[in-house]
Amino acid sequence: MPELPAVDTLHLRNPAALLLGQVSRELSPEDGMFHGNAEHYLSCGASAYNVISAALDLSGVRPRSMLDFGAGAGRVTRWLRAGHPQAAIATTDIRPRDIAFCRPPSAPAPGSPASTSTGCPRQRPTTSSGSGRSSRTCPRRTRSA
Repeated sequence: MPELPAVDTLHLRNPAALLLGQVSRELSPEDGMFHGNAEHYLSCGASAYNVISAALDLSGVRPRSMLDFGAGAGRVTRWLRAGHPQAAIATTDIRPRDIAFCRPPSAPAPGSPASTSTGCPRQRPTTSSGSGRSSRTCPRRTRSA
């Protein structure tokens, strides 16, 4: 079986490392993916972001919008938001309690008419699928100077 040649060093790109200070630290009390270890929780999201970032770099695409399918309470979404502040990020999950974390008090419940929200980092919802599955859209955020 063929083997890879010996390599002394690898120059791996780690875009998530540059974003750590910009990633939201808000955590849903209902987040089923957090088990008390913040480093593990954040590193899983960072790992996913690094893979997504590499795919985008290879394709040359600079997204204006993104979909985080099965977003839960935003473990990966928070990295997408930090790395792509210009993009509208739509998320969906089958668990309404995860989406509810991201819904501001004045936002409609899943299944009701959508309203516009201007938030992030909490990826507040602006849409709902009405099919028993919840979704949210995180609109573009402008940074103040």
